[in-house]
Amino acid sequence: MFKVIAHSDDVSNNYVDNLVKKAHLDQDRYIVFQRDASMMKVLPCWNGIIIENKLRSFLKNICNYKGLEKFINLNRNSKYHQLEVDWTSTFSCLNCDINNNETSVSSSKMKAQKFLL
Repeated sequence: MFKVIAHSDDVSNNYVDNLVKKAHLDQDRYIVFQRDASMMKVLPCWNGIIIENKLRSFLKNICNYKGLEKFINLNRNSKYHQLEVDWTSTFSCLNCDINNNETSVSSSKMKAQKFLL
């Protein structure tokens, strides 16, 4: 934001400049929730990131993700940690060269047919 020098001595222009400056300095400091608490000015943040969706759904999603993470990290669920795929066997089964990763329509049809068998 910058001030035009040609209008620097105008009283009404200075008044408008002050209003604009006040409005733009405070624009990222709070959000007004009109639906739930219209008089409360807050800025909901999580790890320094502004929360833009509804707080209840955000908290519900965070709790669901943390619960899923706890479930997966249990010792009995170690099979979900990493899926080990033997890509060499997979490519040899599909009869394709692991170093040559070009794809054509005919090779794709052949691979799909082999996969269905």
